[in-house]
Amino acid sequence: MLKKVMAVISLSFLLVLILPMRSVQAKSYEIINYDVTVDIVEDGSAYFKEKITYDFEGEFNGFLFDLDYEPHETPTDLLVKVEEVGKEPVIISRDNSQTSGTYEVEDTETYLNFTVYNPVEDQALTVVYEYRIPDMVTNYNDIAQFNRKVIGGAWEDVLYDVDIRISLPHPVEPGELQAWAHGDATGQVTIENDQFVDLSLDANPAETFVEANVIFPTYITFDNTNQVEEDRLQTILANEASLQREQEAQRERFLLISIILGIIGPIFTLFVLWWLRKKYMQTNPNPYQEPDYVYELPEDMSPAIMMKAVFKKNPDAVDVSATILDLVRKGYLKMEELDLPRGFDYRLTKLKEPSDALFEHEKQLLFWLIDQTGDGQSVTFSEIEESDASPKKAKRFNEEREEWVRTVAEDAQSYTVHYRAPHASLAFGLMVMSVVASIIFFVGLVAAAFILDVAWLHVLAIVGVSLGIYTAYYYSQHPPLTPEGDRAGKDWRAFKRMLEDVGDFRMEDIGSVGLWDVYVVYATAFGIAETVLDQMAIQYPEDLVQTTSLFYPYYYYNPFYIGFVNQSVSSGMAAAAPSLSASGAGGEFSGGSSGGSGGGSGGGAF
Repeated sequence: MLKKVMAVISLSFLLVLILPMRSVQAKSYEIINYDVTVDIVEDGSAYFKEKITYDFEGEFNGFLFDLDYEPHETPTDLLVKVEEVGKEPVIISRDNSQTSGTYEVEDTETYLNFTVYNPVEDQALTVVYEYRIPDMVTNYNDIAQFNRKVIGGAWEDVLYDVDIRISLPHPVEPGELQAWAHGDATGQVTIENDQFVDLSLDANPAETFVEANVIFPTYITFDNTNQVEEDRLQTILANEASLQREQEAQRERFLLISIILGIIGPIFTLFVLWWLRKKYMQTNPNPYQEPDYVYELPEDMSPAIMMKAVFKKNPDAVDVSATILDLVRKGYLKMEELDLPRGFDYRLTKLKEPSDALFEHEKQLLFWLIDQTGDGQSVTFSEIEESDASPKKAKRFNEEREEWVRTVAEDAQSYTVHYRAPHASLAFGLMVMSVVASIIFFVGLVAAAFILDVAWLHVLAIVGVSLGIYTAYYYSQHPPLTPEGDRAGKDWRAFKRMLEDVGDFRMEDIGSVGLWDVYVVYATAFGIAETVLDQMAIQYPEDLVQTTSLFYPYYYYNPFYIGFVNQSVSSGMAAAAPSLSASGAGGEFSGGSSGGSGGGSGGGAF
C-alpha cells in the first residue's frame, strides 16, 4: 500500500511540474554613471561633453540620445565616442549605413536624435557625446546668465552617480559667481575656486530634469553676440529667492505631514491590537490548551476538507492524492500495480458507485478520474499524466479539476463557518490595514528623515513598523476563531506532530495496522506518508503488515510509491492547465524651474 501511496504523491507533483513554460531571456540595463562637463566660452557658446556609463545584461544593438537644443541654434562640433574599461576610446563615425561603429543624427529643428550602432552584451560601456551650442549664455546689462536643463526630463531610467561641472574661462572675484540648481531635492551645488560650479546627485529619478542657473559678470563672455538690453540681476535673485521660499514651505509641510503620519500610524496599530485582543477574549474566553500529541482523528472529515477548513490551504495535487488513497481505504477504489517490462504504473478501478456517505468532492473526483479521464471503470496513472494528449482532452480534464477544487471549498464551508468567529473578516482586514499602513509609514518616514535630515523621524518609523509586525504576530497566535475552531486547529496540529514523531513511541500502543492505514491517508495530505510507512515496517511484523495493511504492500515493493502517485497527479494537472507565454550660490537643489532650455533631452539603449 505504501507503494501506492508513493505513486499517488508522485502523480500529484508531476501534475504541477510539467506546466508548459516558455523561457524568456531577460535583458536590461542601468545607467550607473552620468558625467557632464560644460565649458563656457568668451563668445557665449558652450562646449558640452556628456559621458553616460551603461551596465548591460543581455544583448543590445546600441544607444539612443535625444538632444533638445531649442531655442538655440543647431549644435555643432558633434563627436561620439565609446569607451570600454581599460581601453582607449573609440571614435564613432557618422554615416547612415547603420553598421557597427557608426552613428546617425536626425535634426527635427528642436532636437538632434542620435542613434549609435554599437552592439554590446553583458558588460559596462560608456558612450560619450560632445557638441557645442551657440549663444548658450545671455549677456544682460548687469549680469551674464547660463540657464539650462543640463539633463533633460525625458530619461525614462534612473540615472545613478550624476556629476555636472560648469566651467568659466577664468576665475572671477569672490561672490561674483552664483549658482542654483533645480530638480530632485537631494542634489547638491558647490562653487569651487570662483570658476567652477559642481552639481551632484547620488541618483536622479526617471523623468526628472537637472537644471543649472549660473550667473557671473558680463566681462567673462565679453565677445557674446547674444545680448539683451535690460537689467536682469534683481529679477533673477528675486525669482530664485521665491523658489527657495517655496522649497522651504514644502519642506515644512512635508515635515508636518511626516510627524502626523508618524503619530497616527502607531496609534491606529495600537487601536487594532486592543480591538483584536478584546474580540479574542469575548469570543474565546477560555482558550483550549494545545496538547503535545493527539492520537486519534480529531474530527471525521476528509483530508482535502481538513487542509482547506483547518489549515486554510487551497486544494492541490497532494490533496488529490490523499483523496484517492482515502477512497481506496473506504472501498470505492482498488489500486493495483501493473506488470510492465520497465518502470511501473498503477491502475485505479472503481469497485462501487458513489453513495450518499461520500462528500461531493469525493464523488466529483471519482467522476473526474474514472469516468472522464478513464473508461468509466478504471484509469491508470499514466493516462492521468497524459491528460494533455489533445487540446479537447486537456480542456475537459482542467474543467473537472476546477470543479473538484470548487466542491472541496463548498464541502469545507460548513466547517469553516462553524470555526470562524463572527468578527473574523473584519479582524483580518484591520490586521492587513495595520501592517500595510505600518510599512507605508515606515518607508515615508525614512525617506522624510533622509530628505529633511531629521534623525528622530527614524525612531518614529521603527516604532511604527515594529507595532505593525507585532500586530501580525498577535493575529497569527490568536486567530479569530470560535472555541470549536480553536480546539480543531490545535488538535489537528497536535495530530500532525504525532505523525511526524511517530518513531518516538510504540505504534501498537496507539492502534492496529488498520488504524494506521487511516492515518497514512492524512499523512499523505501532510506530505509525511513515507515517515509513517517506514515506521510501520520497523514496528510491526512484516507478515502482519503485508496481510492486513492496504497501503504497506505497495510501499514494500516500491519505496517510491507515494512519490509516484503524487508525481503522476501533479503532472496531469500541470499538463492540462492553461499555459501563459511571455511576450529604462552653493547648497541644495530646489524645486521648480528657472526656465532653462533643454528640458526634453533624454535617451536609452536599443
